[in-house]
Amino acid sequence: MKIVLTSFFIMLVSWTAMAQDLIVTQEGDSLNCRIIKERKDYVYAAYMEKGKAKLEYFYPALIKGKQKNFYKTVAIPSDVKLHTTEFGKLRLGIKTGWAHRLAKVEASNPAEKAYLKELKNGWSYSGEIDYFIKESVGVGIAANIFKSKNTIDGAFQAENDEWYPATFGDNQTIWYIGPSVSYESLSENEKHSLIFRYSLGYIHYNNLQSIKVFDHKFERILTGGSLGYNLDINYSYFFNSYVGVNANVALIAGLLTSITIKDDQGNKIETVQLEKEQYEGLGRLDISVGLVFVL
Repeated sequence: MKIVLTSFFIMLVSWTAMAQDLIVTQEGDSLNCRIIKERKDYVYAAYMEKGKAKLEYFYPALIKGKQKNFYKTVAIPSDVKLHTTEFGKLRLGIKTGWAHRLAKVEASNPAEKAYLKELKNGWSYSGEIDYFIKESVGVGIAANIFKSKNTIDGAFQAENDEWYPATFGDNQTIWYIGPSVSYESLSENEKHSLIFRYSLGYIHYNNLQSIKVFDHKFERILTGGSLGYNLDINYSYFFNSYVGVNANVALIAGLLTSITIKDDQGNKIETVQLEKEQYEGLGRLDISVGLVFVL
């Protein structure tokens, strides 16, 4: 009796291990697959396609029906390595690093040229959210901020035509935000990730200019915005399924065709339409490192 029960148990376990699930898509395709996880808003499953095991998210709108243990034959060969742990769909990344604006410096005075060149180097802070709607394709939001400031000593001509020693300063902030599309290549052990991301959005320029003469300081704000884009390549190394470190190279760009001048209280003075040769290029190269979190 014990032998019969043991044999029956072994057969039951073997059949369950071999059995696979069925997903029927709205197009009428029947997939012999292995359902790894079911949630209210999606089904995560593995199946074979062109001789390779594939992991994919199936959303309710795409599924006509599904049934566990429908097939008695296994479509995924036993020698195929399959990561049955779902890798998080939502990625949050934060980074900081060095950035360099790419626009050419136009200045005849050597001191002014050196000053403007230094002003093109600064620090960047960036973050992104990627939600993977498929195994390798994600949508999300990309955002970044560039900050740079510099001062130079010179002379200021007052209304009485007298010249006074003065310190001139620029404090620049350029920020970008926009929706993004990303493609990820993930290693088999899920430790290494390479993401290519493209974003089209809005880029904004703000420059607080100042002149200090003795104990008096005069300030004005130059501001403007335009359509911009963000292209980046991001490499991540994951310590586990939830956290990792990343390195990123990004190209951010935009072009200002007008500048709004405001006083130090933020009140608008005037908006100046720039000539073509005066357009302010906002393109820059960012190199940064940071952390990535998987949810």
